[in-house]
Amino acid sequence: MAQNLPPEAPAASPAVCSLVRAQLDAFVDGELTLHDACDRPLVPLVQEHLASCAPCTRLAQQLSALRAALRAVGARERETVRASEALRRRAETILSSP
Repeated sequence: MAQNLPPEAPAASPAVCSLVRAQLDAFVDGELTLHDACDRPLVPLVQEHLASCAPCTRLAQQLSALRAALRAVGARERETVRASEALRRRAETILSSP
């Protein structure tokens, strides 16, 4: 990401917005590597940019909300599967008893 970023680029420039937005998924997921191939810090760059750029901050918040909603759906789905399996086991027990 930062290898294309001019060192003098301000934290809220359109060039930085574009580069940060390309990394937001990994940042929101906590998977963004600490440094790029040139050993420049990525996480602090994204954090600094988000502190000064409302549109990118809104996008990061939307991504976080989407991740939370997807996790909630996944949790409900797992509960449904567990309940279905328990019901199936109970039915099998009832049907197999004389």
